[in-house]
Amino acid sequence: MIEEIEKLILADPRTFFPGAGGPRGLGVLLVKGSLGAHAGRVTFLVFRDKAAEPSLAVKIARDPAGESLLASEACALRFQAERMSPAVSRAAPKLLYEGSCGGAAFIAEEAVPGTALGSEMAESLFFHGRKTAARLAEMADWLGRLARESGHGGGEKRAATTAELFRARYPLTDAETKFLDGLKGSLEGLDRECPKVFVHGDFSPMNVYFGGEGMRVIDWAESSRDGTPLHDIFFMLTCFAFDPGRAEEEGVNRLDNFSSLFFREGKRSELAFSTIKRYLDSMRIDEGMLRPLLVLFLMERANLEFEVLERQGQRGYLIPMKPFGSDAKWADGGLQRCGLYARLFRRLAGDHCRLIF
Repeated sequence: MIEEIEKLILADPRTFFPGAGGPRGLGVLLVKGSLGAHAGRVTFLVFRDKAAEPSLAVKIARDPAGESLLASEACALRFQAERMSPAVSRAAPKLLYEGSCGGAAFIAEEAVPGTALGSEMAESLFFHGRKTAARLAEMADWLGRLARESGHGGGEKRAATTAELFRARYPLTDAETKFLDGLKGSLEGLDRECPKVFVHGDFSPMNVYFGGEGMRVIDWAESSRDGTPLHDIFFMLTCFAFDPGRAEEEGVNRLDNFSSLFFREGKRSELAFSTIKRYLDSMRIDEGMLRPLLVLFLMERANLEFEVLERQGQRGYLIPMKPFGSDAKWADGGLQRCGLYARLFRRLAGDHCRLIF
């Protein structure tokens, strides 16, 4: 397959290398299969010519589910190129080609040079506050522009439905049920008043790059035009695990990270709130919506996490990795105990009086 794609690229180099005379000779810089719920669905390649930087990113579908992933990503990249301002669209790769080769669907994107935020922050998470603050501010400003330009009043009103599904999947204590019941009116208010916006959906540190051309964002297969404001900001913040020297035992680091951002007064919580506030101000969203938006985000991610683990269990492929724990058994309902975001919800329900906003 790699050789077939190389031939296709070399037969039409201007499509794949716009503005250049074509590659002098192709090599494969990286071959990687997708992970998580989509394990084995897509193969990711980066082609380069003899220059030092990668030149072309190619993703190949391995089955029908992979084809739908590629179609989603291509749709998201086209939407940004056609509908968003240059200030927003330049942060996403350009979609150069969408088609098939050797019977397999594939897309070709502009490659994104630079350093992934995750790689940079693995050793410096919030310990170099000035640099981290600048990165987070840049992300918040860009996500705010993306949301403003894409915001609309249509789309499915799903806050109440998300809560019902969450209740059905995760057994809640009386205190957790009371906490969620107390937010019923606020969640209904989100459905009435909060705009739907374009969200990346997987805005993790490994998908955000910083280089000579500024911030670049890759992997748009999980994006949506009917997303909830602040989803990407919350996702980025909950992806951090601050103490990389410690073992990540069943998500303990991420749980501690969540508490340090949202419950403990200090530099980390100040930085997290200033990031969130930049986004809120740019969207002109009242701070009173912040708590129900955070709760809705946690329930949305918990529901998605349950579906991911359930699909893996049905296929006999349950990744033995933290934070899901060794007792994450699909057959006996153990998934209800092991998802990270349900545990974050429980921590929020238990400590909501200490929430910093």
